[in-house]
Amino acid sequence: MRLLALALELAVLAGAAAACAAPPAAPLTATGAGGWPAGRTFVSATLTGYTLAAGTHVALTFRPDGSVSAYAGCNNLSGTGRVSGGRLIIGDIRQTQLGCEPGRMNQDEWLARFLTAKPAWNLAGDQLQLASDTVLLTLTDRSVTSPDHGLTGTRWVIDAITTGGTVASVPHGTGAYLTFDSAGHISGSTGCAPITGTAHIGSTTITVSSLAPAKGTCAPQAAAVDAAIRNTLRGSVGYTIQAGTLTLTNPDGHSLRLGV
Repeated sequence: MRLLALALELAVLAGAAAACAAPPAAPLTATGAGGWPAGRTFVSATLTGYTLAAGTHVALTFRPDGSVSAYAGCNNLSGTGRVSGGRLIIGDIRQTQLGCEPGRMNQDEWLARFLTAKPAWNLAGDQLQLASDTVLLTLTDRSVTSPDHGLTGTRWVIDAITTGGTVASVPHGTGAYLTFDSAGHISGSTGCAPITGTAHIGSTTITVSSLAPAKGTCAPQAAAVDAAIRNTLRGSVGYTIQAGTLTLTNPDGHSLRLGV
């Protein structure tokens, strides 16, 4: 009888402990629905379990080749993934090496950990949910929330340059920007000198020609930005637009990232 009484007491205590246990900050609501959304980009709508830095959001792009890229306000993260067993499976994450303020750098690290921790997956129409035991991230298809800006008629501000495989942010206040018009002209400024020339716009490439050379001299930092921009705007330049971000890539490896 004493053994039976002890067993009943332990069962009651275990039940009480379970009832008092704190629920997870973000319950796993994902059900594994929906396959790989090739060619689609999703932007964060709500997030519980983590507070994003002011003025930032999370964007995830899923490509037909199984690669995925992520952006949370500083560096571009990339890896190869798949959906399996109701979870997003991503291997090692690579990232660019832009220098940002600590809050955004820490956010990059958090996002990399979250994505490689096999979060639960649920894709339904234009909404994607990713969830761990403590975080619930809900994203909406970017085509719904942020349609692509048109290439022509937009003032594109240059915010990052890639030279020799190294990505660097353009110093704030540089004033470097580009505009394209439907008549085939490119204009703008490198922050050091004006940009003028012609631009034949195709579906995925822009052929730049007759670019006026820089005149005068600039401070070393401004001159380096000027050179990087001009090295990109030579010949046939590939371009992609995602919402308010334009990427220009020269086959020789020089590239520019621009925003509205």
